[in-house]
Amino acid sequence: MLSVGMNGDIGGSGSKAIGSSYSTYAPTVYAGKGFGDLPDALNWLRPFAITGTVGQQYASDSAVPNTLDWGMTLQYSLPYLQSFVKNVGLPKPLANLIPVVELAMSTCTSGSCSGSTTGTINPGIIWQSRTVQVGLEAQIPANSASGHTIGMRLQTHFFFDDIFPKTIGKPIF
Repeated sequence: MLSVGMNGDIGGSGSKAIGSSYSTYAPTVYAGKGFGDLPDALNWLRPFAITGTVGQQYASDSAVPNTLDWGMTLQYSLPYLQSFVKNVGLPKPLANLIPVVELAMSTCTSGSCSGSTTGTINPGIIWQSRTVQVGLEAQIPANSASGHTIGMRLQTHFFFDDIFPKTIGKPIF
């Protein structure tokens, strides 16, 4: 899978204590590959997937450096394993888990920081059902410029198209 998109953050919105006064936009390329098409001899590798992104971020304030944001994930889908490779008898909620390792990096491309890279390595687990996904990851600094302490990230996604299929989950067109 290969796709292009645009990420943007609107400056001056939200809390002034944590928000930026400038806006950013980043044309981004997304790529992903699942391994469900591997031959039968490699069927235990079929639940693996790899994704990646790369995008050049530009700031509306010329004093703020631009960055090349890039990253990737490696995932192993236990739901795919159970449904399409072999039901190994994992009980719920274990059968709904997706172990993941994410690499999230940013390389400064302008200003005094040009060439420096920061980021995190994020091992974690995602639990997924038909209507919701919850992820928990550790955030480990990739280098000394990225910090010295380990953090945590909790993320929740609600799948409105499955929760409200006849109202806000319907296609617009």
